[in-house]
Amino acid sequence: MKILRKTNLLIMALLLLGFGPRVLAADLMVAENGAGGAYATITAAIAAAVDGDRVIIVPKSGGAAYGETLTIDKSLQFLCANEGQQFKVQGNITINPSNGMEVTFIGMYNLSGSIDGSSSLSAGDRCVVNIMNCNFEAGNVNFNYDNYKLNLVSSVVNGQVALRYGRVLGNQITNNGTAVGVGTDAYPTNDTIWIVGNKIVADYWSGGSYAGINYNNTSQFFYISNNYIKFEGNYNYSGRSSYGIWVSGNKDSSVGRNTILNNTLKRIEYTSHSQNNVYAIAVDNTPANSKVDLANNLILATSSFTIVNGLRGLSNSGVVSSSYAWMNEFITTPFNGISDDGTNYTSSNTTIDTDGRPAGG
Repeated sequence: MKILRKTNLLIMALLLLGFGPRVLAADLMVAENGAGGAYATITAAIAAAVDGDRVIIVPKSGGAAYGETLTIDKSLQFLCANEGQQFKVQGNITINPSNGMEVTFIGMYNLSGSIDGSSSLSAGDRCVVNIMNCNFEAGNVNFNYDNYKLNLVSSVVNGQVALRYGRVLGNQITNNGTAVGVGTDAYPTNDTIWIVGNKIVADYWSGGSYAGINYNNTSQFFYISNNYIKFEGNYNYSGRSSYGIWVSGNKDSSVGRNTILNNTLKRIEYTSHSQNNVYAIAVDNTPANSKVDLANNLILATSSFTIVNGLRGLSNSGVVSSSYAWMNEFITTPFNGISDDGTNYTSSNTTIDTDGRPAGG
């Protein structure tokens, strides 16, 4: 009994002194030149961290960036040491996923570089990536891979956002070509992908068709609401189109509903592009068991830069309905393949402010 008692005491002492398994998460500080005993690079802090740790980063003097290419394969949080500020980085960030892993960025400003999921993940718990209050000055947010969950919140992205599952809430997203793209995930659920409250600009792209939001996911339902979307014309070439919102595929199920609600869509031009094949909202290829509800969307064009179809539907077997859409007079054909239920208005004189809020009409 004495030997057993001594052995237990020794094990407890080793754990208290840190020579056993780490139970509590740690905060790892990163500061310029390793000031105060901190890590000098984010890479070094990642190498020393274990699942659940927080990497707290002190901004460099003069607004300089941590110029690093980061690879993350652990559940970590990356935070700015100074409340209300952002730490700057410059370089690509790669997530090497595992089931149940969760990575969070809060208050990061990436001067030049993308964040990428690198590969799809096998069945099991999703790899969750949270990006909140971050800026990507010149880079993409790409999680167009299976079994991720992207939560992109209150961030600025000058590039494309791509995902297959998750939420895109309250961001400013600008891209040459499709700004937000949603692809099909290999693991269907009855969950809903939310794209809500974003300011989106889809600038002219000569490489093919593009949209402010392109939803092409047959695995989950969608809820697209309260977005302000500006989009340009397209390259004057057969088969190329531009869209505000383009649903090119959705889930074949009556368990849930798909919704496009309270969005403002505006045709813009910085230089003159083709007037052909410009559509505000297009819902295509809806399967028999699916239902898509469009309601209270505002669509605006100008006499110089018109929109061919306000609401378009092609090859739909399911139900696509619109109510209380508001369009101005510069929509050539307000309805094409989507019925007007009598509540829609096609001669609105509504104007909007710079934030996309209705100013009158």
